[in-house]
Amino acid sequence: MELTRFNARLAEAPWDKVRHYAALLRAPAEPDLALVSLPPALFPLYYPVRFARLAAKYVPQVFRHRAD
Repeated sequence: MELTRFNARLAEAPWDKVRHYAALLRAPAEPDLALVSLPPALFPLYYPVRFARLAAKYVPQVFRHRAD
């Protein structure tokens, strides 16, 4: 995460920083690749897998925080 923050600080325009973090959120990561094994031709399907995995991980936390 420290490297990510460092790279975002290098961006000159605020919009570039937003784009940096957005790309980080949508790029498939190791947990996404481990969750489902897809052939190389279906690699683009890892993007919705990532979205679903992150939603399952963080959406319940948001609702739990709002209930407090």
